[in-house]
Amino acid sequence: MSALVVTSINVEGYTKTKAEVIASHCSGNDIICMQETHLGLKSNRPTLPGMKLVAEIRHPKYGSAVFVNPLLDVRDIHTNSSDTNIETVTVCLPEISITSLYKPPASPFVWPDIPTKCRKKHAVVTGDFNSHHTRWGYDNTNRDGELVESWMENTNMELELIHDAKLPSPSTAAAGGRATTLTCASSARD
Repeated sequence: MSALVVTSINVEGYTKTKAEVIASHCSGNDIICMQETHLGLKSNRPTLPGMKLVAEIRHPKYGSAVFVNPLLDVRDIHTNSSDTNIETVTVCLPEISITSLYKPPASPFVWPDIPTKCRKKHAVVTGDFNSHHTRWGYDNTNRDGELVESWMENTNMELELIHDAKLPSPSTAAAGGRATTLTCASSARD
């Protein structure tokens, strides 16, 4: 399997200007996952120069979109928006699945099932979990942080956290905060 470049970003409202900035900074990316697009049913579909929109969940306050390099071999796509507005978008490639997650701050963390056809030997789960845990650099752990940790430990995808709390994202570093965007990846399995 060759290298795959994935970016996950909470855009706090999609705009064409933000899309152009993201496209210029992520021109070599294979997949771009956006959370909090804030696009309702009457909004135009989001675009990203050089990328293909493969899935979106529309919501005026939340919303998600996933873009891929048009040359990627996308085998399947699965979207899910729960009663508590937790959004997941899973893109299935031949040997790996990429899941983008957005959990609103007031919603308790509950992991929706990913269809069997999207469960691959390798998996990446990334997004805005809106959860706190000391393992991720926070001063305390909240209930959602405990639930995310428990899910990671008990998932059948054997996920490992890929996160360095000493390296906050640029947007949170400027505000003096911590990132609630987490990325998990499965270990190689035979």
